[in-house]
Amino acid sequence: MNTHISSPVSHSSAPRKATPFACPRLPEWARILLTMLAMLAAYVPIMLISSIPAFSEWLKSSNYLVNTVANLCVQLSVGLMMLLLATVLIRTLDRRPVAALGLSINLRAFFSFLLGTALAIGIIWGSAFALYAFDLVSVMPHASAAPSDAPVALVLALILGRAFFLQGFGEEVLFRGYLMQSLSARPQRALWISVGTFTILHLLSQGPQQSLLDRVLYLILPLGFAVLAGYLAILLRSTWAAVGIHGGMHVGTMMLTYWMQLDTNTMLSVVINGLIFLAAGLIVARFIPRSRWDEVAAIGPYAA
Repeated sequence: MNTHISSPVSHSSAPRKATPFACPRLPEWARILLTMLAMLAAYVPIMLISSIPAFSEWLKSSNYLVNTVANLCVQLSVGLMMLLLATVLIRTLDRRPVAALGLSINLRAFFSFLLGTALAIGIIWGSAFALYAFDLVSVMPHASAAPSDAPVALVLALILGRAFFLQGFGEEVLFRGYLMQSLSARPQRALWISVGTFTILHLLSQGPQQSLLDRVLYLILPLGFAVLAGYLAILLRSTWAAVGIHGGMHVGTMMLTYWMQLDTNTMLSVVINGLIFLAAGLIVARFIPRSRWDEVAAIGPYAA
């Protein structure tokens, strides 16, 4: 395990020497489409496992330990399936090492993950408390999703499992890990393609949408945090930064609901949070020097 780094953010003024790598086997449009299909295919294990009668009962069990373990197994299966599919794509189509996904475990990864998580939670909580101060967010006295007698450790495990295993980790590995490196010859274009395709898939998301307009406006949230995730991953040279942003957004939201009982599942909250994430991402983009973009174009976003 390599933990020797001088700083989480490189300040080199010149791009690193390019290392030639094989041309991908399929055109861009095919790799983009396969990435989107991989995200959808990764949810097949949920449907298969949940269809088993005994396991279905465990998922709904009133025994908190059984319920938690069963749900964590399902959530973990999704994250691992996305990692597996990203690995297959990068090895077979791009003919590049798995390390190019940006998942190296080192001090940079640790710093990037914590920073991304903290930044996302800060945005979600700051927005919620500001809206609450103006009486734009209501309290749900009896609507907490966490039973009052549920062990805190198990509730926290479910929150982290849903935030990272089910959504944050796998989806970021596919879009900010695989897709951004696969298209990295034109890095800024690659970033926005990863954002756009990821956002489009959220037309299938379930939330506070009540109309066609709501479904369109809802896309502001995934677009916003995907922009921030992409730019932060480029700046810090690690997909773990994107995982932190994505998972941290869900952690912050679920904690507000489960323990603070604030109803942030509204279109107003969704739009405002999305715009704040978008603004934060554009601010981060200004700290990425031209030499860094040249480096990404030459050797990919996560080359060691």
